[in-house]
Amino acid sequence: MQTNNEPFLSLRDEDMAEIEHEARRRVPAYDRVQQCFAAHQQYTLCQGEYGAESSACAAFGDAWADCVNAALCPDPFKSLRSCVRDKDPRACGTEMYGLMKCIRETNDVINAVKKEAAQRLLSKEGGTGPIE
Repeated sequence: MQTNNEPFLSLRDEDMAEIEHEARRRVPAYDRVQQCFAAHQQYTLCQGEYGAESSACAAFGDAWADCVNAALCPDPFKSLRSCVRDKDPRACGTEMYGLMKCIRETNDVINAVKKEAAQRLLSKEGGTGPIE
């Protein structure tokens, strides 16, 4: 299925800020993810200094990923962390599946909220048809 994202391209910076605000307001996990910006910034600064594949940046990348995963899905993330701490990580497939499923579902909710907010803005401004 092809999606029609062109209407998003016509949104102004103020519109995008409103969409972001709506997503943060309606999806607590999305608001929590925004708190991971500092970890992401450290990671990208390290990559800029040492290169994208540098092992020196691995800890920063891990911290950023942990922050995002914990923000999106706190309980499944805790379950997975507990499992890999107590067992051979290969025995934690159920916990990994639970985290991946939660992340996918949470992202779907975030995208739906953003799409709805964008559609509302576009309809107010006489924009194009529905965003698919």
